[in-house]
Amino acid sequence: MRKTTEVYNSPFPYVYFENMYSNDRLAEICDELDFYSRNRQRYFTNKTRPATDDEGISLKENKAFFLHHLINPQAQDSSACAKYTLDHLANPKAFPVESKYFNRFRPECSGFLISYYTNGDYYHAHSDDSVASLVIWIYKEPKKFEGGEFIFTDYPEVKIPTNNNCAVMFPGRIRHQVNEVKMEENDNGFGRYSLTVFLDNPRR
Repeated sequence: MRKTTEVYNSPFPYVYFENMYSNDRLAEICDELDFYSRNRQRYFTNKTRPATDDEGISLKENKAFFLHHLINPQAQDSSACAKYTLDHLANPKAFPVESKYFNRFRPECSGFLISYYTNGDYYHAHSDDSVASLVIWIYKEPKKFEGGEFIFTDYPEVKIPTNNNCAVMFPGRIRHQVNEVKMEENDNGFGRYSLTVFLDNPRR
C-alpha cells in the first residue's frame, strides 16, 4: 500500500494524502482507537473547548479528547497515533515543494484531537486557530455508516474523498464541517474517527 500525495494551490492551498499509514501501522492505530472506544467514559470527556456560534452554543455533536502524547516526547512511543503521525510530519515530503503555502512550512504540533462520530453526530462550519490543520480519517471496514463527509464550507466545488486512512492538510482559517453521520445505534466502534493535528509555527 503506497502513500500518494496530491497538491492543490487553488482555490486555496491544500494537500490530500492517500494511504496515510502502512497496513501494519494502521492496524496498530485501529487497536489503539478500539481501546479508547471501549473506555469512552474515561477518554472521551468532551472537555475540548469546541468551536461555538455567536451565542456560545457548541457547533458540534460528537465525542473527542486531546491526546497529549503528541506534545510530550517522553510518552510518544506509548501511542501509535502519536508516533506514526509524527513520523509522517518529520518527512519533508509531508510539505511538498509543489505547494506554494506548505513548501517551506516546518511546524510544531500544538495539539492532537481524537474525535469519534456515531449516529446523529456532526460538526457545523467552523475554522481552526492553527496556522494549518491535518485531518486524518479512520474507520473499520466494511464501512457501516453513511454521511460524515468532510466539506470545505465556502468551497463546495472542492470535493474531498473522506476515505479510510486518508488525510487532508489545509490552512486552519479555511472553514470546514463534517456532515451528519447515520448508522445503527449499537455501533461497536464502527463509527467515524478523525485525528486532527493542529500545526503552528515553532515558538522562539
